[in-house]
Order: sequence, then C-alpha cells, then structure tokens
Amino acid sequence: MNKSIISISLLFLLLFTGCGLFSGGTPTVSMSNLDSTFVSGETIGITVNVEDMKRSIFAMSLRIIYDSEYVGFDDNQSDWIGSIWSDGAIGILKDENSTVYISITEIAGSNVFKPYGTVLSLDFTLKQSGSTQIDFIDDQIFFYDKNGTEINLSDINVEGLSITIQ
Repeated sequence: MNKSIISISLLFLLLFTGCGLFSGGTPTVSMSNLDSTFVSGETIGITVNVEDMKRSIFAMSLRIIYDSEYVGFDDNQSDWIGSIWSDGAIGILKDENSTVYISITEIAGSNVFKPYGTVLSLDFTLKQSGSTQIDFIDDQIFFYDKNGTEINLSDINVEGLSITIQ
C-alpha cells in the first residue's frame, strides 16, 4: 500500500513539475531559427514559441515588425499555424507597412489547450547583406483563455531574432 502511494506521488510530481506546466519559470514568447548563417536571396523560416504560460491558450493576437530594407514578407502563406493549436484552429495573417498582424483562435468545443510549444511558423525572404532584427511589438501581444479572458502577462519575457545576412 505504501509503495502504491509513493508511486502515485512520484507520478504526480513528474507530471506537474517535469513537463514544465508548473515549473515556475517566467512566461516567454520567443522567435527562433535553426540556422546561424543567412544568405541574401534565401527564404528562412522563423518559429514563434511560448513557454511557461501558466494557463492554457485558447486564442492569441500579436504583431511582428521587420525592416523591409533587409527582409521581405508575403502574407499569402499556408500551414503557418503552429502545433499548440488543433487542426480546426482559425488564423488571420496580414502584412502592412513592415508589420505582420497575427490572430489565431481555437474553435468552440476544442479540447486542445497547451501553455507551451510552437505558436506559428513564418517564412521571410532575405533581401540584402547586413544586420537586422525581426521583433515583436511588446505591448501588442495578447493571449486569451477558453473563457475569453485575457491572460495577464505583465512579467512576460519577449525575445525577438537578430539576423546577420551575408
């Protein structure tokens, strides 16, 4: 009997601390790319991830800015919604004046709510050599739970992406 209680306790400990759901870290929204060298004229994929959100995400809205002298963006992309969302999630992607407006929501009745993982993946075209930044507009990042309540992210860590193009 005692071994069963200890086993169950260890299982709960692993589930709730080892998987990162309740790890106590700072909520983070970040951009990443696996490559370190970028060449003018190529198209690169940028991934936006969330970690330690503390609550499951049902919908989100954010804006990404870039310098159109160095980077190009086409908002006519497919399959850009990330793996934290269900197959039925709905997304809107709009580029205007070097700002990408993004909104994604689950549909009512969806049971896929994750507080960590890949939010979206976007392709950017590199125009010319130099250094530039693809970044978030910090005060334009919003997440909502399944009740439509905004998730308070006053202590969120936001990480853009610096790019050096050869």
